[in-house]
Amino acid sequence: MSDRARGRWAPAAVWATLVLVATSWPNPGLPQAGRVDKVLHALSYGLLGWLVGRAVPASTRGQLAAAFAGLVAFGALDEWHQGFIPGRATSGADLLADAVGALVGLLLYAARRRRALGAASAA
Repeated sequence: MSDRARGRWAPAAVWATLVLVATSWPNPGLPQAGRVDKVLHALSYGLLGWLVGRAVPASTRGQLAAAFAGLVAFGALDEWHQGFIPGRATSGADLLADAVGALVGLLLYAARRRRALGAASAA
């Protein structure tokens, strides 16, 4: 992997690590159900989706689909591992919020990239 590619992926890797660290704390005292919890999941995975979208060299449908599949797999792994943490639980609703957030983040970055490329080609 080139230095440039590593530089693009570093923020996504750092954020993914922070997500795993944060979800490894036993009984964090945060709401475990309801809208607040789902919004937090969607926001954290939305940022991860944005960062992964930024790291993908081009926003083709195939690359975005592969990135989305990877993000959902990461979310599933994160939910599974929470089942082993005291005070945490595995939740399909949380995984759905993760997936929705990741998809929105990916699509927002892809739209930003398309607008930037369109503006550059028009100039």
